[in-house]
Formats: sequence, C-alpha cells, structure tokens
Amino acid sequence: MNIAIIGGSGLLGACAVRAALQRGLSVTALSRSGPRPEDRSLPVSWVQADIHEMPEDALRTLLDGKHAVVYALGLDDRNTLRYPAWPTLYHDHVTSCCRLLRTAKQCGVRSCVVYGSYFTRLNALKPELELTRHHVYIRSREAQKTAALALNDKDFSVSVLEIPYVFGSVSGRIPVWSTMIFPMLRPRWGMGVFFGAGGTAVATTRQIAAATLNIVTQGIAGDAWPIAAQNVSWRDLAATFQAISGERRRILWLKPGLFRTFGYLDVAVQRLRGKQRGLHTARLADLQFSNAFLDPAEPMASLGYPQDDYQPAFAEMIRLWSNHGAGRA
Repeated sequence: MNIAIIGGSGLLGACAVRAALQRGLSVTALSRSGPRPEDRSLPVSWVQADIHEMPEDALRTLLDGKHAVVYALGLDDRNTLRYPAWPTLYHDHVTSCCRLLRTAKQCGVRSCVVYGSYFTRLNALKPELELTRHHVYIRSREAQKTAALALNDKDFSVSVLEIPYVFGSVSGRIPVWSTMIFPMLRPRWGMGVFFGAGGTAVATTRQIAAATLNIVTQGIAGDAWPIAAQNVSWRDLAATFQAISGERRRILWLKPGLFRTFGYLDVAVQRLRGKQRGLHTARLADLQFSNAFLDPAEPMASLGYPQDDYQPAFAEMIRLWSNHGAGRA
C-alpha cells in the first residue's frame, strides 16, 4: 500500500510515518521544511512543499498512485493570528484541507484521515457552552469536519480523528501544549499555578498512529472518531508531573473567576495589538474548568487501537523539556 502523509515532519505526522514503515507500507511524506536531519535516513520519499501554495499539477503528482492520505497538519489552537483570525483559520483548516481531499478523490485515493480536534466532539457533548460561537478555532475545526465528511461516498472514505491532549515524543519533539503547561507547574518564582478543577481526555501518539493506520488498511468507513486513552483531572496531572520530575513546589490552584478575569485582559491586549487567539481566553474558563472527558470504549473497539499508559510518554516529555527546554512539535 502506498500512503502519503501531509505534515510528515510534525510530531503526529512523524509518528504516523514511522508506524506506516513498521507495517511495511510505502510512504511519501510532505513537509514545508523538508525532512529533519534525524528523518533523512528513513526509507521515505520526501517532498518539500507548502500544501497551501502547491500548484494543482504538483498536487496531482504527489497523490497519483496513492491508496491513502493522512492530513496531519493545521494551525494549532494556541496560535495568535492577525485580527480577525477566522479567514486564516478557515483557509488553513477548510480550504486547503478540502482542496487536497477533493484532488485525492479525483486521483483515485480510497481512504483519507484528517487530524482534527476533540473540541468538535466537546462542542456536541456540551452545547450549553456554545463553543463554536465563542471560539473561532473551534468554529473552523467544526467547519473542517463537516466539509471533510461531506466528501464520503461508496468509493472514497474520509475519517476525522478528534484528538485530545497528546502524550508522546519523537526525535526530541514534544507536543506544543506541554510548553504552556510545564512552565505553569515549574515556574521560576517557586510556586506553581494550575487549574483547580476540571480535566481532559488524553491519548498517546502510538494510539493515534495505530488508529490512523487501522482505518486506511482495514477499510474502516469514514466518520468522525474521538480518540482517547483515558480521562485525567488537572490535579492528577499536576501530581503526576511532580512525582515524575521530583518537584515538590506548592501549587496555587486557580479559580475559574480569576482565570476569566485574566482572560478578558488578554483578549483586550491582543485586540489592541491587532491580534486574535483561536480560543477566547476568558470564555475558555467554562471549558477548562469542566471535565472535558471522552468515552474511549467505542472508538477503541471500532478502530482497534490498544490500551496505552500515558505516564511513560509523559515522563519522556518532561525529561526532554527539562534537558533541552521547549522541544516543539
């Protein structure tokens, strides 16, 4: 089987590349910056290009003869963009993604997997929070999911993986979210500041790669799939960080009201700078201090990805961050 992985030098893309090679697949990987030095020895056909600017004929050349495509890139929810952020997010998540999917369909590709966000699943589970109304990033991810799934037919399958907080690393790369969370738990002034309530679903890079490759190799029908290994409270996550790192700093547990106050100040400052975050910082308190949990049972059974303890991956992420600073995905 020939597979193209778009975003092959990012954390999740790199993990998908390695997992595909382990299964004996023929891999073509596209990256705007080209392969990283540690990836150049892999038996992969690398294409250095920006998918957003790639001419149609070059895109067809990339996709011709491929059986499956993995779209493992997209602006992150932590990006701060020029105000208003919606046109940039829509172009990235919807226009470019669906252009590739439509071209793949025309080139005879049978199966595609798009890496999305678990915020779209939480939008359905928590309608009272009106997440697509308040957060432009979540609105664009919802638009991406809707547009991508609309391309499904009997000959062409598109699945969207709704990915939560990810634990894992590859060649020194760690998830971008950790570069925000870790400094909160190990600040310079000797006291941590962390979320006092709520929690999140988590998944490991191995589970995401396994789910991806099971979909494309087993002919699993296209759908939106929430990916999760387990659910973790923020307090438990902080305790695990301290246990692994050996830190015993006192933690100041933030309240939603204080988080919301600083959030409105942040929104005002960004607006004065002509910028906008994908997530409305103040409105994020409603979600951040809730139990943003997912039930892993159904997708785990349907997609066949294994149980996986996140703590070893978490320990490696902490080690890499401690030794090298913020190793980014």
